[in-house]
Amino acid sequence: MFEYNVDWNMITKCGPYRAVYCPDHPHAWPNGYVYVHRIVMEWMIGRLLLQSEIVHHKNEIKHDNSPHNLELKANHTEHAACHKRGITMISSECLYCHSTFSRRKGKTVRYCSRRCNGKAQMDIQIKNGMHPKNGNKVWEHGTVVGYRYHKCRCNLCREASTNASREWRTKQI
Repeated sequence: MFEYNVDWNMITKCGPYRAVYCPDHPHAWPNGYVYVHRIVMEWMIGRLLLQSEIVHHKNEIKHDNSPHNLELKANHTEHAACHKRGITMISSECLYCHSTFSRRKGKTVRYCSRRCNGKAQMDIQIKNGMHPKNGNKVWEHGTVVGYRYHKCRCNLCREASTNASREWRTKQI
């Protein structure tokens, strides 16, 4: 049925899981090992598992690889739903890109990703005349020594530096 041989004498611990030496397995790691629960599930369903398929331990004991304890999940999302019992998820709209995303009920999340959060925070800071990196006022960030502006090279500080340099030069004349 399967074109690989499992050496059941070479079982090792891999974190909370068990792995067995099977160098002929198509999904074996570079050292030749494969998780035992994946091999047991393959024998149960009679085919190789896809890379996207996840084997779930029903009783949450990772080294219990008995067939009645294993359950096949199609992907990570389906598997994560098994572990989120009692957590209510609701959908929200991102305030930056306006896409819908799911979040835990009771948790205040306004943006769908860290990227949208960062972009929104930068827009807010620039709108308020603040420096996007450290929150100081743009004209207070860094120091003007002579005609040079030190500490930052962003466009806002370069513009402030140019203005400060012009003011400094006009005072010198």
